[in-house]
Amino acid sequence: MFAEINWLAVLVAGGAFYALGSVWYTFLFGKKWAQLASIDWDNPGGNMGVIFGMTFVLELLASTALAILIRDSGFGGWNGGLHVALIAGIGVALPVIAIGNLYQRKSAALTAIDAGHIALGLAIAGTILGAWR
Repeated sequence: MFAEINWLAVLVAGGAFYALGSVWYTFLFGKKWAQLASIDWDNPGGNMGVIFGMTFVLELLASTALAILIRDSGFGGWNGGLHVALIAGIGVALPVIAIGNLYQRKSAALTAIDAGHIALGLAIAGTILGAWR
C-alpha cells in the first residue's frame, strides 16, 4: 500500500496544507470563523500546542491518503493530482463537513469557511503530490 509513495512530497504537501490553514484561519477568515464557531478570538482555550501539532499530523495523514489515491488513480502530473484532490475535497470532504454542521446547527458561512479550507488545502497538496510523483 505504501510502496512508491514519495514521502518527501507527502511532507511538503502536508506542510503546504498546514501553511494554508495558518493563513486561512488568521488573516483571511480568522475573526469571522471564531465568531461563527463561538470561540473567543483572544482566549481560545485548550492547549494550542497540542491542537496545532495534531492538525499537522492529521494533514500529513490526509496527504498520505491523497498520495495513495493519486497513485492508484493512474492520473499523472500536477493536473492529475489536482483532479483527484478536487474530487476528494469537493466530493467527499465538503459533504462530510456540511453534514456534521447541519446536525450541529452551524451556519452555512461556517461550513463554507471550513470546507473551503479543506478543499483548497487538498487541492494544493494534490497538485504538489501529482507534480512530484
